[in-house]
Amino acid sequence: MEQKVIIDFPHKQLSHCENGAICNLLNFNNFDISEPLIFGIGSGIFFAYMPFVKNYDIPLTSYRIMPGQIYKNATKRLNVKMFKRTYKDKQKAMDELDQMLEKGQPVGLLTNLYYLPFFPKSYRFHYNAHNTIIYGKDGNNYLVSDPVLEDKATISYDDLLKARFAKGIISVKGDIYYPLSVPENLDISKSIKQGMQATKKLMIKNPIPYHGITGIKLLAKRIRKEKDNTEFIKAFLGNIIRIQEEAGTGGAGFRYMYAAFLQEAAKILQQDQLYKTSEKLTQVGDSWREFGLNAGRILKGRSADQNGTFNTINDILLDIADQEKQIFQSF
Repeated sequence: MEQKVIIDFPHKQLSHCENGAICNLLNFNNFDISEPLIFGIGSGIFFAYMPFVKNYDIPLTSYRIMPGQIYKNATKRLNVKMFKRTYKDKQKAMDELDQMLEKGQPVGLLTNLYYLPFFPKSYRFHYNAHNTIIYGKDGNNYLVSDPVLEDKATISYDDLLKARFAKGIISVKGDIYYPLSVPENLDISKSIKQGMQATKKLMIKNPIPYHGITGIKLLAKRIRKEKDNTEFIKAFLGNIIRIQEEAGTGGAGFRYMYAAFLQEAAKILQQDQLYKTSEKLTQVGDSWREFGLNAGRILKGRSADQNGTFNTINDILLDIADQEKQIFQSF
């Protein structure tokens, strides 16, 4: 007889997979918290220009901290105890997933986005840090509540196995997690302050020059230096735009989410100045979008004055760096 297990798991579409998976699992376990609070407490906002880390000889950029760090930071600061396990044995990984579902426990999984057929082909690429939630099984298919999808989905045993054990720069090893316990009484204001101070350190007191505010300035310098290297600059800008606007929540989207966090923080901490800081960061998000728009014009050859547009994106990046420095210094 084919196995059928369906857990009554409320599906909620959110903005980003890591925040969303943690948020929905905590809410299922009667810990009411929003996605922006998870993101802010987890110190998710960041910037990194990584000239020594390359994909097809193109330096990488990132607008958030490393995958897995939001999960680690947020659960620690919220005093949530988590079950987390990786596997060497693929069969054991799938068997234990089934056992958890039979016990009524929905679980978070780390997967490779490329092997998740419920996403459109244009969205799928080899990314070994996509978080999704499995809440049941019907025969050979698993029931999926992916936090970035509008509706629930299904995935076959074979496809899920591929997604859980994909090779790459950071291999996926059947990673599985869920909350073991959540605090009954928590001073969330303390958690919020911890997240904000950690973010301040990451953005303006980071000893690594390619990270935080100095990273934004170095990116502007590299773009200015390479503007006449046509083949490289097109690939470079194309990768920046893809990461900013298409992969995950992107540069502007992460700024908007942190602005939403600051609004919630202002209410909880009773610090009205955080409302104004939130508005400023929303404007910075708009500037990141403006940067992406102008970089896209260069990429597509739609700028009548290429040099002028290069000057524009350089000025935008330097202004963003100044604005973000003022914002994070104010914490």
